[in-house]
Order: sequence, then C-alpha cells, then structure tokens
Amino acid sequence: MNRLPCFILSRKNSKGLKNKNIKTFLNKPLIQHTIDYAKKTKAITDIIISTDDPKVAKIAEKNKCIVIFPRPKKLSNDTASSVSALYHAATQMLKNNYDFDIFAYLQVTEPLR
Repeated sequence: MNRLPCFILSRKNSKGLKNKNIKTFLNKPLIQHTIDYAKKTKAITDIIISTDDPKVAKIAEKNKCIVIFPRPKKLSNDTASSVSALYHAATQMLKNNYDFDIFAYLQVTEPLR
C-alpha cells in the first residue's frame, strides 16, 4: 500500500499569541481547521500530529490522528525549525515501521485554504 501521510506541527508556546493552535477561529480550534482539511484531501492516508501540547494531543486523538507526543523540548522552542521537527516526526514514524516515500505538510497557522 502506498501511503501519503500528512504531518502537522503544533507546539504549545508561541511568541505572538499564547496557545494559538487551540484558540477558537470560526467556531473551532485553529488546529481543527487543519485536521479537517487533511481529512478532506483524498490522497492523504494518515494525519500525524507532532506536538508538545497535551490539549492539542487530545484534539488529535479525538480525530483519530497519529500523535507524536511529547515532542522534545529542543524541537518545541522559538529557535527550533520546522524542518528539524519534521525530520524528528518522520524518523519516529520510520522507527515504528511506518513506511512512506513522500509526505505532505500542513501548517496550522494557515486555516483558510
């Protein structure tokens, strides 16, 4: 089976807006918009959320996403790059025998697609 996972990164603390990923936007948490979009995308086989936020992890689990929690602190701070967090998430999935060749990546902060 060919898999096309979609990774979504969601760290707890933000410089600009505290807990922004769980703030309500158009009647649902910001991250829910991204999960819903990924669910509608037919090519995506699995949604994988990497987070250090227990509230985000709970939302992800409720939506039957694969959850990488907790994300290491060094990958959840203001200086951590998305690339390093994506590399960590992909590596974790490969270690758990989840095989894929390519993946999609959606940013939580872009809910209007």
